[in-house]
Amino acid sequence: MKISVSACVITKNEEKNLPVCLKSIQSIVSEIIVVDTGSTDRTVQIAKEFGARVFSFEWIHDFAAARNYAIEQASSDWIIFLDADEYFSPDCVQYLPGAILEATQKELDMILCMMSHIEPKTGKLTFSNIHIRIFRNHPQIRYVGAIHERIVRMDKPAQALDVQQDITIIHTGYCDEDLHTKEKGKRNLEILFSELQKKPDSFDLLFYIAESYLVDKKYEEALEYAKRAQKYRNSGLKGVYEKNYVNIIKCLNQLGEQEKVILQTILEAIEEYPNYPDLYLLLGDAHKRSYRYRDAIHVYQIGVNLLNQSSIAQSNGYATAAKVLDSVGFLYSKLREWNQSVTYHVQALQIDKFLYTSLVNLISVLGRFEKPDTVVAFLDKIYERSNIRECLYLFRASLESNNIGVATILLKNLPEKDPALKEFKAIFDFLTGNYEHAYSVFCDLYRETSTIEYAYGALAAAWKKNNPNYYTDLQNLFSNDSELHQLTLNILGDTSQFNIDKKSMLMFLIYVCGTLKISDFQLLFDVVKKSNLYLEMAEYLYIQEKYVDAYQFYNVFLEQGEQLPSNRLAEITFKVGDCLLQCGLHEHAWAFLQKAHSLVPEDFRVYESLFELAKHSKRVHEVKSVLETAIRKYPDSNFLRNIKEQLILA
Repeated sequence: MKISVSACVITKNEEKNLPVCLKSIQSIVSEIIVVDTGSTDRTVQIAKEFGARVFSFEWIHDFAAARNYAIEQASSDWIIFLDADEYFSPDCVQYLPGAILEATQKELDMILCMMSHIEPKTGKLTFSNIHIRIFRNHPQIRYVGAIHERIVRMDKPAQALDVQQDITIIHTGYCDEDLHTKEKGKRNLEILFSELQKKPDSFDLLFYIAESYLVDKKYEEALEYAKRAQKYRNSGLKGVYEKNYVNIIKCLNQLGEQEKVILQTILEAIEEYPNYPDLYLLLGDAHKRSYRYRDAIHVYQIGVNLLNQSSIAQSNGYATAAKVLDSVGFLYSKLREWNQSVTYHVQALQIDKFLYTSLVNLISVLGRFEKPDTVVAFLDKIYERSNIRECLYLFRASLESNNIGVATILLKNLPEKDPALKEFKAIFDFLTGNYEHAYSVFCDLYRETSTIEYAYGALAAAWKKNNPNYYTDLQNLFSNDSELHQLTLNILGDTSQFNIDKKSMLMFLIYVCGTLKISDFQLLFDVVKKSNLYLEMAEYLYIQEKYVDAYQFYNVFLEQGEQLPSNRLAEITFKVGDCLLQCGLHEHAWAFLQKAHSLVPEDFRVYESLFELAKHSKRVHEVKSVLETAIRKYPDSNFLRNIKEQLILA
């Protein structure tokens, strides 16, 4: 059966995008129709070079009218309608003729495809959704809607073939910061408000207005229109009611609404739309923020499973899947379930190998149990060490995870004089005790760039080397920067004569502990004592999971007897208890955690830690009492329900 296909494209100043668009479909269509709405660049010339029939159309602020004009020029049996910044991925083009033939034989009207939206600067997927861009050339099939137009069959409901698993359209669009995006958003809003005057009860219009405000980061306005849209149920689009709920939740998050309000909104949305994955991913985020780690893992897994079962219209889940898996891997590492952590980090990296947090955490976990050569062999299954970019990326991550053995192996694959390596080689030298060379390189880098982190690196190397000559060198190097000049005096000189800038000192300490991995407690203590940064240092080391050192700094701070608000005291008390728990000092941990529970009984972390302690003690009766309180406060917690079942069976 011979079936003809017309390609239709609307253009205005699309000389950069149009060649890619037309090239992707040129081999499978019978004709190309380009309707231009006033280009002043080479768009029309490029279209003609591809053999297109070019028509001019005066822009009347109505996208459907422009598209329908293009359809009226088409002469083939079927139409493929693309925007100029869209194209079919090369591996999908081969399936198009077969899909059109199947739809013809089954007497269907349209074909459902997957649309993947790519951020043009990074090439990363931002989100995916279902679109209809292939349909019969039939007088009853036309676009409706001045903006966010959609294809419909006028005389009866359209029947569609679903090929979203096989055929993907790539949409490149514009960067959020791009001026074009802002102008486009302003123009779209003008059209939408004009249409809203005619149809004030249209869900679609209210939804698209909310989306436009959301893109422009006007969250109060976006929330207003998204809530107005909830009153109506007159949309014919798939997934928009669910997506509107997602928009409301995003606005609440951005506006700093109370967590209990956000949580209640998410639970209401899930009750109404239990198969929409994005809602579970948002619920996972909410639980993670509230330290409900096992509950977060549970709902993240539900969301991921729903994504795997089928493609969901308007879902952003596909684009965020790697980050969700990374979050689950991170949470499992917080719970010290290392095998599960590795599994999820690997899954995340299989989707996006340049998800840096996942790579660092993976190397960190593997480094706890495996030799460096085994870790590198494992990473070789995901990365190409022969690729300089990937090898440098691995080298940087190994330094951040403080795995010197892995870094040493990777360094052999990197060219010595690569400029990109200079900073990381200085960090490597510092971590391996070659402070003199690290000092020299950090000084050079600071002279070249005036970047403060390089100044911190040079100062830290001088601090560790304890060479008096470096003091004079650095005073000269930092002579034009009073803050660094003062910091050098505080670290290397006699501080009795000088005031200490606590903010500057803390930034320096965070850099040397985080990037340069200084873990000499006495060395740190001497500087922290000078600046009275006990609590700030304890908080940072706790985040870094340096529980022994964090505990010591917390302890010194508490011994000072500073008066604190009850919620702040409860926070510190919990963290001290958690440090003791992580260090295996269970009896001491129990006392602190019980005190934290009495101060702030709504802190979910306390319950998780107390139940963790119960595994190592015979406090079943006390745990049952705490559990009853926890369930009353968190009746939606799957984790607490499981604990209750385990205690009943025990």
